[in-house]
Amino acid sequence: MLDAPRLRYHCPYELQFEARLYQDMAIVEGLRGFVVLERQAGVDTDGGALQYADETLRAEFGLGLHKRLVALHYTGIPAPVFCERDETQSSPVAAMARPGPRPQPLIDPDAPVQTNLRLGDGPWPN
Repeated sequence: MLDAPRLRYHCPYELQFEARLYQDMAIVEGLRGFVVLERQAGVDTDGGALQYADETLRAEFGLGLHKRLVALHYTGIPAPVFCERDETQSSPVAAMARPGPRPQPLIDPDAPVQTNLRLGDGPWPN
């Protein structure tokens, strides 16, 4: 299955990150790790910017005349941070037409396990 393209962005103070956009989430990866942002339903349906957010960050992808900018709105910073997409990338800023990769749920070590082993001398249950 094809993965979403990695969009590289450069920000002020020599900061940079990569983003992968999906129909339900965005994965933003930088030098300090990654964050998963949920797609904001109904906000970007008019062909405008793609908006994703969590409790600390709201990102608007596809801004500007050539749709090369992203605005990062952090809860602790009053003004947005604007970053520009790498000039070497020519693919358009668009969400991949499939859900993003979700981690598998954790296995409960105390959950009962079904087996085909029979214990005891009694008859086989029907």
